[in-house]
Amino acid sequence: MLRMGGAFTGRSPATPDEISGSKSMQYASEGEDMFGFDMPRWRFDLLHPVDIVEDIAIGHGYEDLGNDVPKAPMNAIPRSDDNLRRRIRTSMQGMGFMQIQSLTLSNDEDQFNRMRWKPFNEITRITNPITLEHTMMRHFLLPGLLRLLASNRHHDLPQSVYELGTVVRDHKNMDRLAFLTAERIGGFASIRGRIQAFLRDIGAENVVIEPLPDNEGPWLAGRSAKVLLDGEWVGCFGEIDPSISQIFELLVPLNGAEFDVEALKSSITDPV
Repeated sequence: MLRMGGAFTGRSPATPDEISGSKSMQYASEGEDMFGFDMPRWRFDLLHPVDIVEDIAIGHGYEDLGNDVPKAPMNAIPRSDDNLRRRIRTSMQGMGFMQIQSLTLSNDEDQFNRMRWKPFNEITRITNPITLEHTMMRHFLLPGLLRLLASNRHHDLPQSVYELGTVVRDHKNMDRLAFLTAERIGGFASIRGRIQAFLRDIGAENVVIEPLPDNEGPWLAGRSAKVLLDGEWVGCFGEIDPSISQIFELLVPLNGAEFDVEALKSSITDPV
């Protein structure tokens, strides 16, 4: 065990004198398993006991340290949903979507009020938020995608993005998928075609698509639907209501979707 004195910053190579215990770096035994090191003030690179170990290893010579193997088992265990997530990413990229990763922090205005969604689960709030935009853990991914397209509205169309990310509901992490497309032409037929291709790619069966009630979410009335697998809700899609788009300063037609990845996993048999 090593004990260091002082706190330093920066980094510079060690010299043999420092390692050998000269006036530049002195050490003394404090017990059977402990050494105490006193470093000069000009050694700004010693931030942690591992830096001392590195200096000793350099002085001794890496080639003379010998070989060893890990004592603990290092076999990785794949995630139970790894194959599904891989198929989701492959499907999205095959349709020309670019993957993004947005902040998990959001606010009530973006998550619920602007999107016409209601909080059906417990909200995890930040006790001391730094800004009004980051006051809670997000429940939905689509608001983050709208924010992203709003920041890139000066780029050419079409723009297609998706996120396979984590939300926090009832104070627990949950995986969701959302994608959004800004294009001059398309409409509901375009987004439905993407949904059918996506469900085919991930191996979904017994698919039922039903219309959504008006004003339920950010969708345009009469141009939205929900997806049921074996009678269970797994997601919804449709055209974004222009009144919602204008709130985010987006003046182009938008269509998108959001899915519950855990619901997809429970309804789709893993072929692998």
